Amino acid sequence: MSSADPPPGTEEIPEDEPEAPPYHLMPVAALLGSYAFLACLHLLRRVYVRFKCRESKASTAEAASGRAENPFSALAFQAITVAGAAILYGYIVGIVEAGLAASKVFDPFEILGVATGANTTLIKRAYRQLSLVHHPDKGGSEETFQQVALAYKALSDPIARENWQKHGHPDGPVRASFDFALPSWLLHPQGITAIVLLVLYLGMFVAIIIYAIRTVAKNDEDAVQKHQDMSVARPDQNYLQIMLEDKSTHEDVLYFIATTPENLHMAKKSLVAKEKAVREAAAKKDDKKDEKKKTDSLLDDDDDWDNDGDDDIKQHEASKIEQLKILQAVTGKDTSNEDDDKFEGLHEGVIGQQWVEKKLEAAGAWPPTLSTFSKNAMYNQMMAMAGKENAKMDEDWIKNPAVRRNILFVTARLNSLKLNTDPELLNAGKNNLLEKQYFRDSMAFRNRAGLLMEASLHVAIKGKKAKLAATIVETVAMFKLGVPSIKDPASISWFRTAMEKQYGEGNVPSLDIQNPEVCTPDEDQIANGDSVRLSMDATRTHAEAFTRVKIGMCQRQGIDPRVALNSYREGWWVLIRARPEGTDVEKESLLTAWPVIVQQIASTKAKINVQFPAPEKPGKYIFRVQVKSQEFLGCDQEFEMNVEVADAALVRNREEDYEEKDGEFVPDDEIFKDDKEDEGSDDEDSDDDDDDEDDDDDDCIVVENTDGLRKRPTAGKRE
Repeated sequence: MSSADPPPGTEEIPEDEPEAPPYHLMPVAALLGSYAFLACLHLLRRVYVRFKCRESKASTAEAASGRAENPFSALAFQAITVAGAAILYGYIVGIVEAGLAASKVFDPFEILGVATGANTTLIKRAYRQLSLVHHPDKGGSEETFQQVALAYKALSDPIARENWQKHGHPDGPVRASFDFALPSWLLHPQGITAIVLLVLYLGMFVAIIIYAIRTVAKNDEDAVQKHQDMSVARPDQNYLQIMLEDKSTHEDVLYFIATTPENLHMAKKSLVAKEKAVREAAAKKDDKKDEKKKTDSLLDDDDDWDNDGDDDIKQHEASKIEQLKILQAVTGKDTSNEDDDKFEGLHEGVIGQQWVEKKLEAAGAWPPTLSTFSKNAMYNQMMAMAGKENAKMDEDWIKNPAVRRNILFVTARLNSLKLNTDPELLNAGKNNLLEKQYFRDSMAFRNRAGLLMEASLHVAIKGKKAKLAATIVETVAMFKLGVPSIKDPASISWFRTAMEKQYGEGNVPSLDIQNPEVCTPDEDQIANGDSVRLSMDATRTHAEAFTRVKIGMCQRQGIDPRVALNSYREGWWVLIRARPEGTDVEKESLLTAWPVIVQQIASTKAKINVQFPAPEKPGKYIFRVQVKSQEFLGCDQEFEMNVEVADAALVRNREEDYEEKDGEFVPDDEIFKDDKEDEGSDDEDSDDDDDDEDDDDDDCIVVENTDGLRKRPTAGKRE
């Protein structure tokens, strides 16, 4: 026995008693880890949607109000919370792991399998034997091998022995360190910790299910809302179908659109919301006044400055403002950065509906003169709504707030050239003095009006109302450009001037229509019931100028020209109207309204093919073709074509009764007549005639192709 070895049985035990593991931190670690994982997935999804799915943008209302949420601030905040949760998770896991390690009793004698107080020789022998058995290269356990090495270190190294005797471990006290690995005690908990973690996991599982259900439900609601925003309600369709007639004017179309059930409902709902917002804003304004009075009474000190000095007055007012800001900041009432909605009549200098009515009245455009037809139709609509809502509504439309508001939206849009250039409006926009709710509602009405005009055009096409279809297409251009009339010389002159100013002199949008042709494909004549095709060549004379200017604008703004050019859209409509020869234009019926969308701004020439059904009755017709733009003024094209429509029944009978001879179609009786003449010919020519008849029989075989049309085959050679 070495003299340095302690006597057997006298080995010192560690001074520090093992502490209990921090079991209470295990649920906290589980909660933080789960949140960090799920929140990270949610954050990645939001980042993907933000940077890949560009469609998810702020709503029209938020964009108009200027209060759209900054998406990057929300993403940054969530990223910070995820990082914080992950860091806390790693720290707490490290604490728990350290506590578990410290709670384990480390007995090197027991690990080496020697008696307590064994000498160095026995310790070395046991270490050699165990290290050979448990070495990883020999197929042993690495964890057991590490324990054997630590036990030998604790009994052979003086410093390690001292650490073991004082702290219970050869490496000294176990300290907590960050550990982001998934510990076994989270997957296989024991004791009371297992119950707590089980309840926690079940709660999180239920929360995930609820979140998934709500997300799916919200997506469904958003899809339904998007569909409703991009579609027309059935009551509106029925209303337009009843009200719209061939005699409807451009204004009638817009007034009917303004008074559809859905539009009136939206206007009434908006007015109720405005009344509530005005009351809240008025109360807030009164509170601010009272607060200002109290603050002024606290800050005013008339004895400290000279009332007769202007400079002193200004200095005192500035001092009061600074003191007020400090006081509000201290009390948490700093409202200098608030962007509250302002309302006309409540806040000074704010303009809204009353200002618009005043300006339109000065221009002679308000109130508009409604036709008797429009008045009666709107009166019936208001009475119908009154009966539905059990409320008495006024016969005079201008006294009905909802109708008045929507009619004002229409009138203001048709006179937007005057309103948008008014200095008062421009100044109010710069100084944030616009009643945002009114202008938000105006934009929403314009969007709904676009959908309703499309629905109105479907009504015209379905009813074959030629004049109404042309009127609606012209109304679309009027409403889109904001002009009071499609044929007003002043409006056309303004449009031409604006185009030439932007694209150069003489560069006004127009189409040059050439080579129009109407036919039934694969037929030599048109019959009633046929599917007819109108073909014509169109040249966009403005294509080069538009392309040059658009590319220049993109280059100046640093935008890829391909993005702007590919997003270009230009809409035209081809209306085909038909009337029998010798009848009045009022007898025209609509055969089709065919949309033509130009998607390439540089496209100069195009072949337009329009499919439409032939008139139901045979006869001679005049087809009037109108090419109308829904984007531009004064560039519509129109021409007429004389077309004869055959009786389909007679054509079919003729095809059945006729056979082909010598490359021509002739009746059967003429064939028989020719045969008799051949029989009475001279005998010397009879053999030749018989040969000719045989050849003719070969050449006159009638072939019926797959689409039922009889065609002449290629004549065979005489052998």
